[in-house]
Amino acid sequence: MKKAFTLAEVLITLGIIGVVAVLTLPSLIARYKEKVLLSQIKKSYSNLLNVVNLYRAETGDETYSGLFNPDDTADVIAERFTRYYKTTSVCTTSDTTGKCALYQVKLQKPTNNGHGKLGYEDYGRPRLFLSDGSSIYIRKYFSDIAGTCGFLRTICVTDANGLCTAATITYLDARCGILGLDVNGLK
Repeated sequence: MKKAFTLAEVLITLGIIGVVAVLTLPSLIARYKEKVLLSQIKKSYSNLLNVVNLYRAETGDETYSGLFNPDDTADVIAERFTRYYKTTSVCTTSDTTGKCALYQVKLQKPTNNGHGKLGYEDYGRPRLFLSDGSSIYIRKYFSDIAGTCGFLRTICVTDANGLCTAATITYLDARCGILGLDVNGLK
């Protein structure tokens, strides 16, 4: 007499394999997407750093602050970047519709905004859309001190729960601006 699996046994085995696949595939796909996103941001960051260092070498600037010259507008800074990147389009500070509209991006680490909500960063203008699908956002800070970077920033003091209290702190923020990268795009 031949020993073989019955049709029922084969179908039950295939059913179990199917259930295991349904349970594991979403996590495998999510991990793959996360690795792709991480790879994209590393590449974009490396390219941005190369562009900034090239700019520094061409201008003889010893620090990164020269990129955000206090006399230049954010649109002038964006125009400077177009010399180094292949852009598909550029949004200026006056563009407010379509892909140039403001949107919010999730921060790398969730931060409490002081009002009990997790913070997001406004991703504004000017913005350069690059040929690889990513974009660079430029935020130039205005200076309270003529001819330099820096402005007075006032923030609320938060309690143990991260909520604002009535107290505030004012300090000199010496940043000249921010370069933001978005490899995910508006979704």
